[in-house]
Amino acid sequence: METTSAETHSLKAGIRPENLRIKYGREIRIELLLSGTQFIKFLTQIGEVWLHTVAQGSQIRRRIKLDEPTEVIWHGSDLAEIAGMLYDFAKWRNIWAVQQNYVTGQRQFFIEIAGPEGLAHRIELTKKSHFKLFQKLVKEQQTSGSNDSCNPSPEGFLHFIESRWRQTLTQPQVARRVDFNAVPNFMEQLTQQNEYPLRITLLNAAAKQTATTHFTVFRRLGTSILLESPDCVFEWDHSCVDGAWLVRCRCSCGEEILELYGPQKNLVVSLALPALPQPILNLLPYLN
Repeated sequence: METTSAETHSLKAGIRPENLRIKYGREIRIELLLSGTQFIKFLTQIGEVWLHTVAQGSQIRRRIKLDEPTEVIWHGSDLAEIAGMLYDFAKWRNIWAVQQNYVTGQRQFFIEIAGPEGLAHRIELTKKSHFKLFQKLVKEQQTSGSNDSCNPSPEGFLHFIESRWRQTLTQPQVARRVDFNAVPNFMEQLTQQNEYPLRITLLNAAAKQTATTHFTVFRRLGTSILLESPDCVFEWDHSCVDGAWLVRCRCSCGEEILELYGPQKNLVVSLALPALPQPILNLLPYLN
């Protein structure tokens, strides 16, 4: 994780003692009372950050900068789209501002969002972020009590999207099951050729992130697979995958979508692929 600054920056300034949560001197947490509108305003003003979204068996980090006017699309009062993100504020359980202290003297700052299943999303500051704006937000929105207002019902965009995808998988003219054990080698070949942009979608109940990039680095760390580019890092744990499908896009773009699923039929990740040469597609053997 990229560190933000040296010891000159701190979250303690202006924070009431009862609102501080200090863990072993290495981590400082302050819970925030923050509306969706306030969060979106902060995101459009903070400057460069990493958007870090976590799902079951996968995670993605993408660097963005939103200093310039950015389109925000609201769907009612709880859903907002911005810069490849879709946020469902009704599924946010807690919001924390966090300062992580390292033995080197460096510090990392981020906003952490918990959804129904735990950690869902982080906004990670960099050295180019507007730290004073972050500090001001924390000072003004600090709270001492738990703000667990998460809607526990299964309804929401996660339920809608996963239900729609599962319905699609029952249509053999659209979806074909492939050997999920062949996926790592397939992704390694795509990365080595560095010719094909990938569009990755990863989601949980509280947030959905979509990123398009050319990955330049492929790494295996045990059962984990990492794809990296200068502004995006995607990782999935292949031991959490027990099924893979190629879904044909219904328009004329030629795209196919590679979807990886876990044992509970949860979507681990969706990877939109451009029209690929047949020799590359042959690396994903069909099972039906």
